[in-house]
Amino acid sequence: GTGGPGTIGAIRVGRQGTGELNVEDGSKVYGLFLDVGRGSPTAGEADGVGTVNIDGTNSAIHLSSAYGRFTDAATIGEAAFTRFGREDGGKGYLNITNGGLLQVVNVDQETDAPALRFGRNDGAKGYGLVSGAGSTINVIQ
Repeated sequence: GTGGPGTIGAIRVGRQGTGELNVEDGSKVYGLFLDVGRGSPTAGEADGVGTVNIDGTNSAIHLSSAYGRFTDAATIGEAAFTRFGREDGGKGYLNITNGGLLQVVNVDQETDAPALRFGRNDGAKGYGLVSGAGSTINVIQ
């Protein structure tokens, strides 16, 4: 999703369930943050299993504060970020193949550093595969 100042451009895949996002054939996805595979059985939530596939030249996910801003007290001032696997029942998978791109950028120089996280909490699992010529992850301050 995209958003303007004062909004959150959030993309959630596999939150308390199973989900998949496929970006292919030159498609682009834009947002502030990407949360993949989140769930906590110890907190009474279902497991979360999420998969993101970015396949092919010019296929990309771009995360940036240009597409939203965090507005709650706990996250205000944070830059764009993505995480794969959060909470004790979260499993997140990232597959970038055949020239795909994941880019996390701080464009305003006012917020904290952008981040890419795998397996954020105890029991969470995050997996990443980058394969094929031109397949790239960029995290840029």
